[in-house]
Amino acid sequence: FKFDSTLKNTINSDEQNNITEPSATANTYYVATNGSNSNSGTSINSPYLTIQKALNSAGAGSTIYIKAGFYK
Repeated sequence: FKFDSTLKNTINSDEQNNITEPSATANTYYVATNGSNSNSGTSINSPYLTIQKALNSAGAGSTIYIKAGFYK
């Protein structure tokens, strides 16, 4: 990776005003072998059953905790 110092000032003030924050989709999700995909997945007491369900629910910046076990 090579840093090009000529690029550091290429965004003008109009472009800076158009930059938007990422949507607030970052959450924490839990998966366990005794969970259910009908659960909210947002609590250790209400985990999802499958990793895929957590992946489908997670947005950018989300965290997924997967309890030890065998997942199909």
